[in-house]
Amino acid sequence: MNTATHAVRQALDVAWLLAQAGARNLVGHWALAIFSVVIAFGTWFIIQDVENPRIEGIVPPDGEQQIRVEYVNSSDDVTVVDAAFVRVRVEAREDRITELRASDFRAVVDLQGLQASDEVLDLPVRVTPSDGDVRVIEVQPATVPVELVTVEEREFEVQVRQVDGGPLPGGYEFDEPPVISPQFVTVRGTPDLVANVDRVEIDVNFTGRRADFEVTGDLVARNANGQAQTVTLSTRQATVSFSVAQIIQQREFPVRPVLTGTLADGYRVAAVQLNPRIIRVNASDDVLDSITDIVLEPMDVQGASNDVTRTVQVRAISNAILTPEQVEVTVVVEPIECDELDGSTPCATSVALVAPTFSSLPTGLSLSPGIYTVRIDLIGSPSALAALRTTDISASVSLSGLTAGTHQLTPQVVAPQGITVLSVGQVSVTLASAP
Repeated sequence: MNTATHAVRQALDVAWLLAQAGARNLVGHWALAIFSVVIAFGTWFIIQDVENPRIEGIVPPDGEQQIRVEYVNSSDDVTVVDAAFVRVRVEAREDRITELRASDFRAVVDLQGLQASDEVLDLPVRVTPSDGDVRVIEVQPATVPVELVTVEEREFEVQVRQVDGGPLPGGYEFDEPPVISPQFVTVRGTPDLVANVDRVEIDVNFTGRRADFEVTGDLVARNANGQAQTVTLSTRQATVSFSVAQIIQQREFPVRPVLTGTLADGYRVAAVQLNPRIIRVNASDDVLDSITDIVLEPMDVQGASNDVTRTVQVRAISNAILTPEQVEVTVVVEPIECDELDGSTPCATSVALVAPTFSSLPTGLSLSPGIYTVRIDLIGSPSALAALRTTDISASVSLSGLTAGTHQLTPQVVAPQGITVLSVGQVSVTLASAP
């Protein structure tokens, strides 16, 4: 601590003691109390001047946005062509002057009584600090060129500009035009700037919108290239209300049952009867396009040797309404008759792995190379199965109507007389665009 500062602080301590003594005897020694307070404040000002002196500086510093000039007391039918900016040389406390920015000052030019003219006027700028402890010494420049022109006005209908994403999600649409308030705004400014304005817009993001919504945002005047224009709008914001509806369509799809379990030995599924066989689906277009058939929940027929009838639930589909939601399924079960001469030999089962043949390959596609086999469960008399060769069974797969991608297909199987096909496995095929 330097000597001056130490002396000042000692004086402040003395002043504080005097102030306390004066306060205790305020009634009898009011003069002494007032004197003590005066001494205390005087000492505080001395400390400020020693440790935090007043200095001069330029605000704002180089590289920062300067103070924008405001034009006041102008008539309604004139406007200034170009904006002007100034800096100031000020006096303030050392710790305060480094904190000052353009926003701490207001620069104004008085246009009282001035009219539009071809003459460029050189008018003085008055700058006022928001902090009363800051003193403006000089305005740089002290005057600015001012060209006044007659204001031009044009009215525009507010438009909605889609930003930050795509349109509404699939399956949704605006069921009526948006309601914009205000619907029209007035653009004011110099003739050349107003002539450049092509539209007035409010930016709206539609991403993820699946219900009615409202947006309040800033209005922006833009030219034909979408660049913002520096003009005055009669209102700076607008509110837009949107009404969103889900697009619902109806289609019919066939029902596909799913059977699990194995019938009793010597029995097979002769038929599967469905009531109803068709399900109506109400959904958006994108959901409907993804459906090929309606799948039922699995139905267990383990060990059955007679017909099985059950009410089975339709498997739900997201964002879709299914009618009806249940289907009556009857699995017709019949014994397998093996063609033996004596009629007393029981049926036997066998499994064959067969290489399928492929037909009707769509134009422009190729079948990915690989080893393709399909499992076929067979039943018949022991002698017929013993004489069976793999080449006696044909399995064919039609590729008609398929697109590029991987598909799970069930071959059509033909077995020799006396052999019954119990089940046929699926074969996975991949189709690609032909080179």
